[in-house]
Amino acid sequence: MDLDAQLRQFKDFLQLYNIITERCFTSCVDGFFTREVENQEDFCVRNCVDKYANTNQLIMKTYVEVQGKINEKRMEEFTKQQQELLEKQAQEQQIDVNSPIIQSEEKPAT
Repeated sequence: MDLDAQLRQFKDFLQLYNIITERCFTSCVDGFFTREVENQEDFCVRNCVDKYANTNQLIMKTYVEVQGKINEKRMEEFTKQQQELLEKQAQEQQIDVNSPIIQSEEKPAT
């Protein structure tokens, strides 16, 4: 994987991490009455993160499946276009070979 792709992937990871952190924190932490994380907050955050991670995995799995089908369809369309182009070129060459040669009439020089 090239450096640009790695940076893009890392950026996407950080963005997802920040979104999950913010949403789970907002949903699970009610106040700052103690310095320690309370049991219910810990449980809530773990469930929240697990839910986002599982959802993300499901989305990525679905994306890979759908993208594979899209790529197959594109390849079929490309192959069909190539075949049509080759057939058209073959027809044009056949017409050129079968068409009579028309000679132009030369005018005598005066």
